[in-house]
Amino acid sequence: MDWVFYSRQKRPAHLKERLVVVPKALSFDKVIAGSTCSPCSTRDFLNYLRFVEHSPETLRFFLWHRDYTNKFNSLSREDQDLSPPWELSVPDTLEKAHTHISHASASTSGRKHSSFLPGNSIGTIDEKLRQNSVVTVSHHEVTPLPPIGSSASFQPFRNEVSLVAQLYISAQSPYELNLTSRERLAVLEALSHTTHPSAFDPAVNSVLESLRYQSHPNFVQHSLSNAGRARIRAIRLLAILVILSSIVFGLLLTLSHQARWWRLFGVVPFVLGLFALLNASKGICFWLVYLGFKREMLPWELFPADEVNSFFSGMSKSEHDSSEAEEYGIEEWVENYENNTTLLRRMYERRTEVEEKEVKRVQRVISKQSFVVSCVVGLAYIGIFIGLPRGNLF
Repeated sequence: MDWVFYSRQKRPAHLKERLVVVPKALSFDKVIAGSTCSPCSTRDFLNYLRFVEHSPETLRFFLWHRDYTNKFNSLSREDQDLSPPWELSVPDTLEKAHTHISHASASTSGRKHSSFLPGNSIGTIDEKLRQNSVVTVSHHEVTPLPPIGSSASFQPFRNEVSLVAQLYISAQSPYELNLTSRERLAVLEALSHTTHPSAFDPAVNSVLESLRYQSHPNFVQHSLSNAGRARIRAIRLLAILVILSSIVFGLLLTLSHQARWWRLFGVVPFVLGLFALLNASKGICFWLVYLGFKREMLPWELFPADEVNSFFSGMSKSEHDSSEAEEYGIEEWVENYENNTTLLRRMYERRTEVEEKEVKRVQRVISKQSFVVSCVVGLAYIGIFIGLPRGNLF
């Protein structure tokens, strides 16, 4: 059956219940593991988060934590013992976090930034990045981190963890995650005691929930579309005009003295128009599907972002140095695209192959379903107009 590959993902109880239809081959775990191809690869997911949802920090942090966990687990037992798992209860964590934050704020009130700022030559996330990158965040007011004990300063990866907390966890940080105050304080308190990956659990759980149950389903739906908005809108408009013209054609022949079998000529454009409209409602241009599963290139694929590419090419360039590019660079290429690209050009953007087999399969299923529905409605069209008597008005 064509629907075997669809599944209902379980959502946390506190989230609104809704049906999430995602092919199993395009599940969140497979996308994150790099088991999917364009347009559903991990790189495509990051581009979607950056240019559509404007929250690439969630995926970047999640991928960093995954790699950091593997790196931490590869340490010797003696080094791991220096950073035990964090198991303090949440109420105790919050109480201590409030105390540490207040003390830290008082002790740093005369300084603009905490001593944990990346600008103070603290290393970056990747080892290559740590060797030759410095992060500048002078235009951000960052909440100071809780003080670290003397024993904790000798824990493995302390510099890296401090930088990550400064960039992703602290309030008003360059890549601040969308965390509640409870989650933020719990993570900061845990990091003041240990560098064990479990210290990030509140933030990781929140980010994972957002990625898995919100961003990922939206990304899959976005990836199934093979045409841009300009082409889809043009298809919808043309399809509606064809459908209305077919109905008007049938009505005119019904009111005339012509034989009723002439009305059958209106069913062909009616079915084709409805077929195109149903496909367009899913963001699919059926013509591109039957041309060999092509898709129009997305605007950011026409104007590639260097920092996105460097993130997946070993991070030879600091992902955090691009904070200003994140804020101002996007508007530059968007303005260039909107001002220098005509409407006709957007309707016929450059095309590329759809590499992911599951995307091809879903597009094929959607097209087949749309055709079946169009034919069924076309039969109703025939039944209505053939069954009506001639009007003999002209």
